[in-house]
Amino acid sequence: MLKQILVLIVVFTLSSFSQDKNHIKKDISKINKTYSSNWIFYNSLNSELPDVIIRSITVDNNNIKWIGTDSGIVKIEGEKWTIFDTSNSALPYNSIATIKVDNNNTKWIGLRYGGIVKYDDTNWITFDPSNSGLLSYYVRSIEIDHKGNKWIGTGVGGLAKFDDTNWTVYDTSNSGLPNNYIESISIDSNGIKWIGTDGGGLAKYNDTTWVVYDSSNTSMTDNSILTLTTEENGNLWIGSWRGGLINFDKINWNIYTVFNSDLTDNNIKTIIVDQKNNKWIGTFGNGLVKYDGTNWSIYSTNNSDISGDAIRSLAVDNFGNFWIGTISDGIAVFNEEGIVSIDEIIKNDVKNEFELYQNYPNPFNPTTTIKYQIPHSSADGVKSETANVKLIVYDILGREVATLVNQKQSPGNYEVKFDARDFTSGIYFYKISSGSYTEVKKMILLK
Repeated sequence: MLKQILVLIVVFTLSSFSQDKNHIKKDISKINKTYSSNWIFYNSLNSELPDVIIRSITVDNNNIKWIGTDSGIVKIEGEKWTIFDTSNSALPYNSIATIKVDNNNTKWIGLRYGGIVKYDDTNWITFDPSNSGLLSYYVRSIEIDHKGNKWIGTGVGGLAKFDDTNWTVYDTSNSGLPNNYIESISIDSNGIKWIGTDGGGLAKYNDTTWVVYDSSNTSMTDNSILTLTTEENGNLWIGSWRGGLINFDKINWNIYTVFNSDLTDNNIKTIIVDQKNNKWIGTFGNGLVKYDGTNWSIYSTNNSDISGDAIRSLAVDNFGNFWIGTISDGIAVFNEEGIVSIDEIIKNDVKNEFELYQNYPNPFNPTTTIKYQIPHSSADGVKSETANVKLIVYDILGREVATLVNQKQSPGNYEVKFDARDFTSGIYFYKISSGSYTEVKKMILLK
């Protein structure tokens, strides 16, 4: 038994676990336990994960998971894992700070040193201060607005906007930014940019004017904003370094801390809002917290199979599974109702026929969700692993106004969001086509 423990300690020392000696005390039985009905976790011992330091997780339009680690990018497609790093790709640096996916399914990868990388599943293009408008090699955050503009938050280089051709840089010398270290960005349904800084508070930018919120003019107690997310109704949720969880509804500031709520930590690293409007909060060292507006639920190593209590990133896949990136304990996957796998979805839910569902909500303003299903066989009855799928929106005159999907997709259930904030009220049609199959449905934009 002593020999086994010594071997594990050596393995941990060679990995990123060595950064925290307390991890060596982790229960050995839990390291070998990688699956329960509600939890799965992946680390460097039980999977192809190259590093247990997880900095970013995102789910693309095809339900593929993209994991940013300190040792490159992991692509998880069903049961297939692919690793991209400096040895087998054009990545200039292996430490990945953030990954975002645009409407064309192109990945925008922010590096902790090396700028930003564009990857379209074929080509890698790097933008850094030597060949672009970026003022810093350190990219902390990326958000993409409804026009496809990339908003890039850097360490010490301010905020950059990239429209695929031109670069615009905002810093303390030419804008209302309170400082040039950008920790987080969120863009609400009205296109307003919310920018969290390290020590300078929160900046609001509507493409014309700047407003700064900090501890001097709000009830916030901390000016280091680590994470931001906005709800469909415009409510802003803010995670701070040591000032807890903050909600701003454009009028009132509500502060939740360990002193006035069941929040377990005042250091909030990440926040997401699910389809039921639950807030999921990743803390720096006290687990995952769910807040439904009334009740708080805590998931930690003390009461669940979560792999670690220090959480840096969160994402939800198309099946409602939560992907949890920890600071030094790999990835945990969680579903309160039981983890749903791609094999289970295909076996139980995917019929052998195409199906286009009615958008929801309908009428809508300004966004709506369209769901569709791709069967195991094509419309011609030929079994295929992928299908060429197009989903296009037309106006009442039959003019094409938006292409939502135009790519090969595997059998399964999909959903795509249509953002119509730049369109006028009226009747629109969305048409799906694949081979000989076509189907059209009507939706109403009501502003």
